[in-house]
Amino acid sequence: METERIRLSTLAAAIAAIVCIEIIARWASAAIPSYSLLFTAIARLAAIVALLMITLKMEGSLGPVGLKPSTTMNGIRRGILWSLGFAGLAAVAFAACYLSGINPFAFFKAPLPQAHINMLSYFLVGAGLAPMAEEIFFRGLLYGYLRRN
Repeated sequence: METERIRLSTLAAAIAAIVCIEIIARWASAAIPSYSLLFTAIARLAAIVALLMITLKMEGSLGPVGLKPSTTMNGIRRGILWSLGFAGLAAVAFAACYLSGINPFAFFKAPLPQAHINMLSYFLVGAGLAPMAEEIFFRGLLYGYLRRN
């Protein structure tokens, strides 16, 4: 069964919302740099909500971004299982590095937060919120528009 297509007006509204959210988040992060991770998390949550609300309002349902009620829960379960599988593989690789005397965090080129709670937030934003927002925008809206005949 083919998914619904996104209209140009919906895509344009989504792009405008993302641009506004990112400008505000960038401004807030510049004003208070110590809370930049928090502003990034808020921006990603705002993007998710805005994209879903725009789609719902302009398209009439969330089906065009792949969130049909009949398939959403199955998709979430499959996504969680795949994520847990990859997380397990990463944990095994980290443990193997650690046991062989290699610091696995040295592979990260971005500076990691020092506090444990900030590191947890760093990974939750990077592995949870940001990918969700990107999937909704790129796979749901942008691809939904571009796959038109």
